[in-house]
Amino acid sequence: MATNNFSVANLLGEDAFGQTYRATLDGEYVVIKLLRITSSENTLQEMNYLGFVRHPNLVKVIGHCSDRFNRLLVSEHGNGRRGGSEKADVYSFGVILLELITGRGRSVDQRRTILRWAKDRIGQALDNSEFTDLVDSRLQEYDEDEMLRMISCAAASVYKSSRFRPKMRQIVQVLEGSMPWSIVWRENDKTFLTE
Repeated sequence: MATNNFSVANLLGEDAFGQTYRATLDGEYVVIKLLRITSSENTLQEMNYLGFVRHPNLVKVIGHCSDRFNRLLVSEHGNGRRGGSEKADVYSFGVILLELITGRGRSVDQRRTILRWAKDRIGQALDNSEFTDLVDSRLQEYDEDEMLRMISCAAASVYKSSRFRPKMRQIVQVLEGSMPWSIVWRENDKTFLTE
Protein backbone atom coordinates (compact mmCIF):
# COMPACT_ATOMS: atom_id res chain seq x y z
CA MET A 1 0.00 0.00 0.00
CA ALA A 2 2.83 2.40 0.83
CA THR A 3 4.18 2.26 -2.75
CA ASN A 4 0.77 1.84 -4.42
CA ASN A 5 1.60 -1.81 -5.18
CA PHE A 6 5.13 -0.93 -6.37
CA SER A 7 3.73 1.45 -8.97
CA VAL A 8 6.06 2.59 -11.76
CA ALA A 9 4.96 6.14 -10.90
CA ASN A 10 6.74 5.74 -7.53
CA LEU A 11 9.89 4.08 -8.92
CA LEU A 12 12.95 6.21 -8.08
CA GLY A 13 15.61 3.96 -9.56
CA GLU A 14 17.16 0.54 -9.85
CA ASP A 15 20.60 -0.88 -9.13
CA ALA A 16 22.27 -4.26 -8.66
CA PHE A 17 20.53 -4.74 -5.31
CA GLY A 18 16.98 -4.01 -6.44
CA GLN A 19 14.39 -1.31 -7.11
CA THR A 20 13.86 1.81 -5.00
CA TYR A 21 10.42 3.37 -4.53
CA ARG A 22 9.08 6.58 -3.04
CA ALA A 23 6.47 5.73 -0.41
CA THR A 24 4.25 7.05 2.37
CA LEU A 25 4.16 5.07 5.60
CA ASP A 26 2.19 6.20 8.64
CA GLY A 27 1.93 9.68 7.10
CA GLU A 28 5.73 10.00 6.64
CA TYR A 29 7.67 10.02 3.39
CA VAL A 30 10.05 7.06 3.20
CA VAL A 31 12.05 5.13 0.63
CA ILE A 32 11.43 1.41 0.18
CA LYS A 33 13.98 -0.80 -1.53
CA LEU A 34 12.66 -4.04 -2.99
CA LEU A 35 15.73 -6.26 -2.80
CA ARG A 36 16.54 -8.87 -5.39
CA ILE A 37 16.55 -12.40 -4.04
CA THR A 38 20.11 -13.22 -3.03
CA SER A 39 21.74 -15.93 -1.02
CA SER A 40 21.11 -15.72 2.70
CA GLU A 41 24.84 -15.22 3.25
CA ASN A 42 24.86 -12.07 1.09
CA THR A 43 21.74 -10.78 2.78
CA LEU A 44 23.23 -11.30 6.23
CA GLN A 45 26.43 -9.59 5.14
CA GLU A 46 24.51 -6.55 3.86
CA MET A 47 22.40 -6.35 7.04
CA ASN A 48 25.58 -6.65 9.13
CA TYR A 49 27.08 -3.75 7.17
CA LEU A 50 23.95 -1.64 7.61
CA GLY A 51 24.24 -2.18 11.35
CA PHE A 52 27.84 -0.89 11.30
CA VAL A 53 27.33 2.26 9.25
CA ARG A 54 26.42 5.43 11.10
CA HIS A 55 26.99 8.70 9.26
CA PRO A 56 25.12 12.03 9.31
CA ASN A 57 24.96 12.18 5.51
CA LEU A 58 23.47 8.74 5.04
CA VAL A 59 19.80 8.03 5.41
CA LYS A 60 18.87 5.80 8.31
CA VAL A 61 17.34 2.36 7.79
CA ILE A 62 14.14 2.41 9.85
CA GLY A 63 12.77 -1.05 9.10
CA HIS A 64 12.93 -4.18 7.03
CA CYS A 65 10.77 -7.08 5.90
CA SER A 66 11.85 -10.59 4.97
CA ASP A 67 8.70 -12.52 4.11
CA ARG A 68 9.29 -15.32 1.62
CA PHE A 69 9.94 -13.55 -1.69
CA ASN A 70 9.49 -10.03 -0.29
CA ARG A 71 12.71 -8.57 1.04
CA LEU A 72 12.37 -4.88 1.75
CA LEU A 73 14.43 -2.15 3.38
CA VAL A 74 12.63 0.98 4.60
CA SER A 75 14.74 4.15 4.91
CA GLU A 76 14.26 7.80 5.73
CA HIS A 77 13.31 9.87 2.70
CA GLY A 78 16.02 12.52 3.00
CA ASN A 79 13.53 15.38 2.58
CA GLY A 80 14.36 15.83 -1.10
CA ARG A 81 17.32 18.13 -0.47
CA ARG A 82 19.71 17.76 -3.38
CA GLY A 83 22.73 19.17 -1.41
CA GLY A 84 22.43 16.07 2.58
CA SER A 85 22.01 13.69 -1.07
CA GLU A 86 25.01 14.94 -3.19
CA LYS A 87 27.26 14.61 -0.15
CA ALA A 88 25.82 11.15 0.49
CA ASP A 89 26.45 10.20 -3.16
CA VAL A 90 30.10 11.22 -2.82
CA TYR A 91 30.37 9.26 0.44
CA SER A 92 28.83 6.15 -1.16
CA PHE A 93 31.14 6.46 -4.16
CA GLY A 94 34.10 6.64 -1.77
CA VAL A 95 33.04 3.37 -0.14
CA ILE A 96 32.87 1.73 -3.58
CA LEU A 97 36.34 3.07 -4.42
CA LEU A 98 37.68 1.54 -1.20
CA GLU A 99 36.15 -1.81 -2.15
CA LEU A 100 37.78 -1.63 -5.59
CA ILE A 101 41.18 -0.61 -4.21
CA THR A 102 41.30 -3.19 -1.43
CA GLY A 103 39.39 -6.06 -3.02
CA ARG A 104 37.47 -6.39 0.26
CA GLY A 105 33.79 -6.24 1.06
CA ARG A 106 32.14 -3.64 3.24
CA SER A 107 32.53 -5.79 6.36
CA VAL A 108 36.16 -6.82 6.71
CA ASP A 109 35.35 -8.98 9.71
CA GLN A 110 32.75 -9.23 12.48
CA ARG A 111 34.07 -6.13 14.25
CA ARG A 112 35.28 -3.78 11.53
CA THR A 113 33.91 -2.14 8.43
CA ILE A 114 36.18 -1.42 5.51
CA LEU A 115 36.21 2.23 6.64
CA ARG A 116 37.81 1.41 10.00
CA TRP A 117 40.14 -1.19 8.53
CA ALA A 118 41.48 1.09 5.78
CA LYS A 119 42.00 4.26 7.84
CA ASP A 120 45.63 3.70 8.97
CA ARG A 121 46.56 2.01 5.72
CA ILE A 122 45.36 5.00 3.70
CA GLY A 123 47.57 7.29 5.77
CA GLN A 124 50.63 5.15 4.95
CA ALA A 125 49.74 5.04 1.26
CA LEU A 126 49.28 8.79 0.93
CA ASP A 127 52.31 9.70 3.08
CA ASN A 128 54.85 7.16 1.83
CA SER A 129 53.35 5.69 -1.35
CA GLU A 130 53.32 2.39 0.59
CA PHE A 131 50.46 0.44 -0.96
CA THR A 132 51.15 -3.14 0.15
CA ASP A 133 48.83 -3.21 3.16
CA LEU A 134 45.97 -1.39 1.42
CA VAL A 135 45.81 -2.46 -2.22
CA ASP A 136 44.32 -5.79 -3.24
CA SER A 137 47.21 -8.28 -3.36
CA ARG A 138 45.72 -9.82 -6.51
CA LEU A 139 46.62 -6.65 -8.43
CA GLN A 140 50.01 -7.58 -9.82
CA GLU A 141 50.61 -4.37 -11.75
CA TYR A 142 49.11 -0.89 -11.56
CA ASP A 143 50.09 2.69 -12.22
CA GLU A 144 51.12 4.27 -8.90
CA ASP A 145 49.92 7.73 -9.88
CA GLU A 146 46.49 6.37 -10.80
CA MET A 147 46.37 4.45 -7.53
CA LEU A 148 47.23 7.61 -5.57
CA ARG A 149 44.38 9.37 -7.38
CA MET A 150 41.92 6.64 -6.41
CA ILE A 151 43.11 6.49 -2.80
CA SER A 152 42.98 10.28 -2.33
CA CYS A 153 39.47 10.41 -3.81
CA ALA A 154 38.32 7.59 -1.55
CA ALA A 155 39.87 9.22 1.52
CA ALA A 156 38.36 12.63 0.75
CA SER A 157 34.95 11.07 0.12
CA VAL A 158 34.61 8.97 3.27
CA TYR A 159 36.85 10.49 5.94
CA LYS A 160 36.33 14.22 5.44
CA SER A 161 33.38 15.76 7.23
CA SER A 162 30.54 16.70 4.89
CA ARG A 163 31.33 20.41 4.68
CA PHE A 164 34.89 19.67 3.50
CA ARG A 165 34.00 16.76 1.24
CA PRO A 166 34.73 17.38 -2.48
CA LYS A 167 32.03 17.61 -5.11
CA MET A 168 31.53 14.68 -7.48
CA ARG A 169 32.73 16.88 -10.35
CA GLN A 170 36.10 17.30 -8.59
CA ILE A 171 36.35 13.56 -7.92
CA VAL A 172 35.79 12.83 -11.61
CA GLN A 173 38.41 15.39 -12.68
CA VAL A 174 41.00 13.88 -10.33
CA LEU A 175 40.25 10.32 -11.48
CA GLU A 176 40.47 11.38 -15.13
CA GLY A 177 43.85 13.00 -14.47
CA SER A 178 42.80 16.50 -15.49
CA MET A 179 43.33 17.78 -11.91
CA PRO A 180 46.06 16.84 -9.39
CA TRP A 181 44.96 14.62 -6.50
CA SER A 182 46.01 17.34 -4.06
CA ILE A 183 42.84 19.19 -5.08
CA VAL A 184 40.77 16.73 -3.02
CA TRP A 185 43.33 15.62 -0.42
CA ARG A 186 45.94 18.03 0.96
CA GLU A 187 48.81 17.51 3.38
CA ASN A 188 46.89 18.89 6.36
CA ASP A 189 43.87 16.67 5.61
CA LYS A 190 45.62 13.87 7.55
CA THR A 191 43.74 15.07 10.63
CA PHE A 192 40.57 13.53 9.18
CA LEU A 193 42.20 10.10 9.50
CA THR A 194 42.71 10.55 13.26
CA GLU A 195 39.16 11.60 14.10
